[in-house]
Amino acid sequence: MRKLAAQAGVAGSYVSSVEAGRISPTIATLRKLLLVLGEDLASFFAAEAPPPEEYVFRRGAMKQVADVTRRYILVLPRRPDIRCELLDEEFRPSRREPPFENIGSDLAGYVLEGEVLLEIEGQEPQTLRAGDAFYVPADRLVRGRCVGRQAARLLTVAVPPRY
Repeated sequence: MRKLAAQAGVAGSYVSSVEAGRISPTIATLRKLLLVLGEDLASFFAAEAPPPEEYVFRRGAMKQVADVTRRYILVLPRRPDIRCELLDEEFRPSRREPPFENIGSDLAGYVLEGEVLLEIEGQEPQTLRAGDAFYVPADRLVRGRCVGRQAARLLTVAVPPRY
């Protein structure tokens, strides 16, 4: 647990409390822990994946994950023949700055509603509005949050780097 905590950048007592069920991690912290473990949100929350010959995915079968400031709908199931992760994301207004994250994949997004402050390591922060898009190469630190009064909604796709 100590090694996991150190690699994820959280306290060992935090990991212990999560494991014991005393607290629930935020989505950002869960993503950090899963990244260290070689997993991702889609795999972690996946139910049994539909067989490879299915190409249509109904809303009722999609997993939803949420915390106080974010909600994700895992649009595509996790299966070997699907080589990307597609998310319908909602960022709720908050004064808290989320931590920077290393997604470990190329990340692209399109803002559907609201305003998002996007910060990419080494770049000037940008305010994105409905109709704006972004792309972040793998292994860059990134964070985004809602900066308007209304929730912001976007579609994002993460594509793992080629090996």
